[in-house]
Amino acid sequence: MTSPPGAVGLVAKVWKEAVEYYNNELARNASMQIIDPTPSQRGRSDATLNDDNPRATLEQLKKTTQEAIALSKQNKWGVTSKLEHVLRWMDEHAVVGDIMMQEQPHITAIVWGGFRFFLKVAVRDIASENALSEIADVLQATTRWEDYLGFYPRADRLQKVLVRLFGYTLSLLIEARVSCQRKLPEHFFVSMLLFRDNFSNVLDTIKKLTADAVSELTVARTKEQQELDRLQRTEFALAQAERDAQSSFRERGITILNKVMVKTDLRCDQDQIHRLLEWFQASKMSKTPEQYREPGTCAWIFDHPTYKSWESAHCLHPLWLHGNLGCGKTVLAYYLEETLGREAPCFSYFFNKSAEDVLTRPKALVSSFIWKILRRHVFQIRTMPRSLLNVLFDLAGAHSSSMDCSFQILWNVFVPLIREYSSFSIIIDGLDECTENPERGNPEEISVDASTVSKDIRTMIEAEIKRTPKLESVKDKLLDRSNPSEGMFLWAKLMLNHVKGALNFKSQIAYLDSFPPDLYRAYDSYSIKRGETLDSRSRQIRREVFMLLLGSLQTFTADEISEIMALTPDTEQVLAGSLLLDPRDDILKLCYPFVKLVDSRFQLIHASVKEYLLYSQPGNSRNHQNEQKKDLLHFDNSQINEYLAIRCLCELSLAEYSSFDTISILVENNLAIRDTDYSSEISSIGRTFYKYACLHWHTHLMAITQPGHKILTLLRKFLHSIQVVTWSETLYQLKGGIDDGPIIEVRSLLLSWKALQPYEIQKTMHVEDFISTCYRTAISSMSKSRDLKSKALLLGSRLAESYLWYGDTEAAHAVFQDVSRGLEEVNGAVSRLSLNQRTKMAMCSTHKVDLKEATKELFNVMRLQQQLHSDYVKDVFMTMSNLGLSEIFLGDFKQAETQLRQSSKGLLDTCSQTGKEYLYNQYYLGLALLWQNRACEAFSLFEETLQVWMRICGPDNPATLMTQSAYAASCRKLRKYECADKHYREALTGRQLSCGLEHFATVDVTIGYAYLNFDMGRYEVAKALVDQIEPLEILQFPEHIERKYQVAHLKAKLMSQLDCKEEALRILQKLFMSPRPCRELLWARITLANLLGEEGRVSRALEYFDNLICPDQSRNRLRVRDERRLVKAAIMLAQKGHALKASKLLGSRGYRWQRTADFYVLPGGPFVDTT
Repeated sequence: MTSPPGAVGLVAKVWKEAVEYYNNELARNASMQIIDPTPSQRGRSDATLNDDNPRATLEQLKKTTQEAIALSKQNKWGVTSKLEHVLRWMDEHAVVGDIMMQEQPHITAIVWGGFRFFLKVAVRDIASENALSEIADVLQATTRWEDYLGFYPRADRLQKVLVRLFGYTLSLLIEARVSCQRKLPEHFFVSMLLFRDNFSNVLDTIKKLTADAVSELTVARTKEQQELDRLQRTEFALAQAERDAQSSFRERGITILNKVMVKTDLRCDQDQIHRLLEWFQASKMSKTPEQYREPGTCAWIFDHPTYKSWESAHCLHPLWLHGNLGCGKTVLAYYLEETLGREAPCFSYFFNKSAEDVLTRPKALVSSFIWKILRRHVFQIRTMPRSLLNVLFDLAGAHSSSMDCSFQILWNVFVPLIREYSSFSIIIDGLDECTENPERGNPEEISVDASTVSKDIRTMIEAEIKRTPKLESVKDKLLDRSNPSEGMFLWAKLMLNHVKGALNFKSQIAYLDSFPPDLYRAYDSYSIKRGETLDSRSRQIRREVFMLLLGSLQTFTADEISEIMALTPDTEQVLAGSLLLDPRDDILKLCYPFVKLVDSRFQLIHASVKEYLLYSQPGNSRNHQNEQKKDLLHFDNSQINEYLAIRCLCELSLAEYSSFDTISILVENNLAIRDTDYSSEISSIGRTFYKYACLHWHTHLMAITQPGHKILTLLRKFLHSIQVVTWSETLYQLKGGIDDGPIIEVRSLLLSWKALQPYEIQKTMHVEDFISTCYRTAISSMSKSRDLKSKALLLGSRLAESYLWYGDTEAAHAVFQDVSRGLEEVNGAVSRLSLNQRTKMAMCSTHKVDLKEATKELFNVMRLQQQLHSDYVKDVFMTMSNLGLSEIFLGDFKQAETQLRQSSKGLLDTCSQTGKEYLYNQYYLGLALLWQNRACEAFSLFEETLQVWMRICGPDNPATLMTQSAYAASCRKLRKYECADKHYREALTGRQLSCGLEHFATVDVTIGYAYLNFDMGRYEVAKALVDQIEPLEILQFPEHIERKYQVAHLKAKLMSQLDCKEEALRILQKLFMSPRPCRELLWARITLANLLGEEGRVSRALEYFDNLICPDQSRNRLRVRDERRLVKAAIMLAQKGHALKASKLLGSRGYRWQRTADFYVLPGGPFVDTT
């Protein structure tokens, strides 16, 4: 592993802190402390440990080791191999040693000095062999941690763990040095005790610290990945800005193009744009908050020196207005929008923590801006760029709303749209309320505080006094009382409303004097006064309303809130007796003055309310009586999430969602059986909260710090119910119906959650196969009814697809067989449903490596579809696409390319460029090209396909990750290592999140990434990746045999590069003890032969090429040695992607391959080409 720039200084810093830790915490006495030489001494060739022993150089250590090896061989000691290992280790880490000598000579003296003494003892005392080996391993691990420090320089927690680890390492070496400096008789006596006790204790501590460091390294890797992603997004934005600045001619070109489009009357269809406006959820995206601005206020902004300076600089940078909660920033933003919009288009967005969670994310902002631009096009009858309109229509076809798209997808549409305007203003309110904490850069700033808005507050109070004559008598007191408001309009408004409630002048004075001096104390007062008027049941209802408003990721109507609160864990229905009689008025009264209605949905009146309820500690250090504190409101996130998780599970478990009719409708829709639009049918399946629960129940569950008995009981009940099937099929629809990836991701997250729970919970919580178990239960029950038998078969098809996602091909194949037979009995052998099912079963057979039979079956199905179902031409091309994929499995890449190009044309005609069937076909075609060694063509195809998947599905969709992995593989072939590294890392992170580590798709990406690191010379990283997947149970399954061979082959190549050739030979030879035919075994023969050839065992090397070819009867056989050489040459050609040339080479000498199965490709996600 090569350390990055800057690593040396960081390593030196950690070593220095380790020395301080050792001196202060671990040194037994002052004589064993490490002395840091003064700057004038740093150039000397020796360092001291309170003595004058010179340090050993690497050359001296090598010489000592070689002498020890010679002496051990002469006396036939068993320590020889250990010493040879030490010598190799010194050669590998010479550079690290030199760096240490330059940066920290006093530490290096200890390291090398202690190690040298152990070498001397090993010569005269075999008993020290184990200690020598253990210390060698510790030092080798230490250098690896030094490298990791360089790669993760910001991992403070990792550095702290390594300080302790290095400190104990120094302690180990110094104890060794002191021990070995003793006289020989004393050494024998002391070392027996020292090695047995002190050393073993220190080594145990080092092992524990190493485990801690591994955990911190995992955290550091995750943070580094997140930081890299952020930096990449920032770099992309900067590059985009630079390109924009340098491309003014493009803007002129767009203007000219718009004029031409107007002249040729290429106007967009207004009805289509109206449908797009609905897709953008205009009622949410476009809503400007209802804010009343008092005349005469806010005008100060245009006279502020910072604003004038910013405006005179042509507004090149953002202008940031910031201040405390409730100081009028939103009203000010509304005023700016109104004023600036008179001169040029002005687009605004108002973040609000009290609104739905999805509306507090950056993509909501961009979605709102696009909506407003579209609206301007409609009302001003302007011409839209046709290309952008097509992109929007594609997105609308792939997602249920614009909020299902990623930020980057929407941003790529917004940027070219906004370029149509020569000047415009963008106003973003509540940036601090954006839940994703966007980067703000270095904007110009104006602080909205008492110094800037106190005059506006007085203006507002004076205006209110004019509107309310009874306040005239306390005008002066009101204005005086406004002075300590600290610029908070909200506090001043609450004060005015409070005083308005007084019945006489005396009461006005009392109200005014008693009103709390700050906002949170005012909230305390309202909470206590309202609570005093409520009974215990009303207080509980009030708490539940607030928990819903604080924790839910969307807003609800009064009726919806009432129904949610009426859900109880003990029943499978909504209790009518628990519904509020007048939900709207009841909630407003109970929660006054903290809630408001916006578009008939409840939300908090202000972000400060959420801060008060969640993050303040009501009553602390305030003069409230104990009996008053019970009326104060305060919540913690775990409590809120537990409440919502319980309500979600109650909703999901309702009896109505166990209806087989409901399940049947969902399954039919998801299998795209009906030709009619099914949106009207699914609208009645599940209330608003049911859809919310489908999407978010697991999110709330995993946010609970210590789940209680009630939530665990509900969870167990749900995970074993038929309602799981309804949830799964509904989630499939809500997530766009592309694939089962979202369902598998929930399962993976639940498995991760379970692993963090106490053992008592783990042993009773069965989440591994809860989906398949519930599907089997539903199928069994539905099969007993004659009317539902055909529906049960369709549900079986969905179950089989989920088995394939889990990698359980045996179970999937068995279910597909049952479903296929059942559909043939019900609908006939040549019905559309039966033929489509036969296609699925054939593709499942490819996973069982029944490749020839599967290919034959696909061909027969395709012919029947062409003859009998001409109305469904798309089915023909889908089967043709699968046929091309099966030919890839057979290794016939040229024929696969021909087939896939034909299906590509057909699918493009019958669906669209964004249809998932067409995109999958393009992915298969790219594989066929890549394995013919046509990496450039494959690269272009993968790049184009990946962009579409990213645009319509986002970066985390399984189809996107699969294509991204293949794209990275093509980059590797073209030696575009940086690009390949970026995409492999993103794909691997996504696969681990959605599928978990124990999944064939994750294993495939890991193998591909390991080979990339091998090609880049990062052998330590490659070895770490191999070590991560080698022990996985999935590699022991027969259908994953090639993956097992790939891992073993790569490990052998790594051992060879790390000068452990004997271990490499052992690994490779083990593969051929009980071999099964596959491509990777052919490539392993080449590696094994090369290793044996390097040792001069050429004849032995060629033996591994026996029994792979057979001669034509009409030709004489070659000599055995020549025959073996011929096989080797042919395999090397095939390995380079020239399978046809390899076959021709054999044919020219009168031979052919004995088994075509040797070249079969193992299905995967994506398939890994290790050549």
